Amino acid sequence: MTVNSSTNKVLQDNNLLGIGLMTSGIFLMSIKDAGSKFLVSDYHPIQIMALSSWLTVVILLLWSVSSSKQKKTGVRTFMTKHWRAHMIRASIGVMTGLFFLYSLKYMKLVDVTVIFFSAPILMTTLSAIFLKEKVGIIRWTAVFIGFIGVVIAMRPDMGSIEWKFVLPLCASITYSIRAILVRTMAGIETATQIVFHTRLGGAILTTIPMFYFWQPMTTMDGVLLIIITVVQLNAHLLITRSTVMASLSVVGPVEYSALLWNGMLGYIIWNEIPTNNIWIGAIFIIAAGLVVAYREALHKKRFKHVQSDITD
Repeated sequence: MTVNSSTNKVLQDNNLLGIGLMTSGIFLMSIKDAGSKFLVSDYHPIQIMALSSWLTVVILLLWSVSSSKQKKTGVRTFMTKHWRAHMIRASIGVMTGLFFLYSLKYMKLVDVTVIFFSAPILMTTLSAIFLKEKVGIIRWTAVFIGFIGVVIAMRPDMGSIEWKFVLPLCASITYSIRAILVRTMAGIETATQIVFHTRLGGAILTTIPMFYFWQPMTTMDGVLLIIITVVQLNAHLLITRSTVMASLSVVGPVEYSALLWNGMLGYIIWNEIPTNNIWIGAIFIIAAGLVVAYREALHKKRFKHVQSDITD
């Protein structure tokens, strides 16, 4: 066996493992979405967000003092000098969470998923505007097609747009803005610091309002909240690990499996059946997202080749 064939086999194995990790992570995120839809029917989104954020903070703090890899640093793992940037991200994260949970409250699970899939398209637009990233004609065409898909998905029976369909779109917009802010912190803060301070900031911002909307939780609902918080953390871990193990162009498209999982869960649990415009819009949005992901991966590959040529 030659060196090249050995390398190719390792890459293929990593890609397969990455696909498996991404699939598992997306499935867990779908479970989290379904659990959130259960809770939001009886409790205010702010209450759910506040409690979930504090649970996440506690879990991460316990992890920092118990993990063998983190014992040397402990809670100092989360120390930062960028409080302002984290609070801005946390504020936008709170808006994203509110829009998304209200979407789950008033809409079908799969409908929310389809419209929220516009995030990669929005990120491309925002990157060009605020980060001055170069976006070619192919990606701009994909963005345009994706927006057509969003409009189709938001127009049931091709009639007027209902107000509730704006909620997941707003969630997608704020999520994209937050993602752009994460890019500006690349190399400055670790992923652990970003997650911790985003959740801590969200907990701080929602705690006082939570008491205004407070509704006593049953034991079963409290357990469900703990479960979906843990599930969400593990989902993020699996998704992050998948992007490290395999090429983003390989595992990225797997994210769209959420449409399958959420469609199945919505039908099994709530007997939700998507309308034709949702499926048509999904085709446009997913096609556009795949083109954007492929072109971005190609652009990064070319950039690496240029860097290697320069260093050589």
